[in-house]
Amino acid sequence: MVIEIEKEESNDFNGASFNFKELEKYKEIKAKNNHMTAAGIPFAVTLTELMKEKVK
Repeated sequence: MVIEIEKEESNDFNGASFNFKELEKYKEIKAKNNHMTAAGIPFAVTLTELMKEKVK
């Protein structure tokens, strides 16, 4: 995962972790492909979807 964020006052991403395996897009890819193929398939999600999976 690559995230580029300009320096801001917000700490929303400072040291944040995300449980990407719970994202629906990731689950769709895993369901349609074997684990070796699925590992290299890029996918995009909205910031809202990503933030729902932030590890607190």
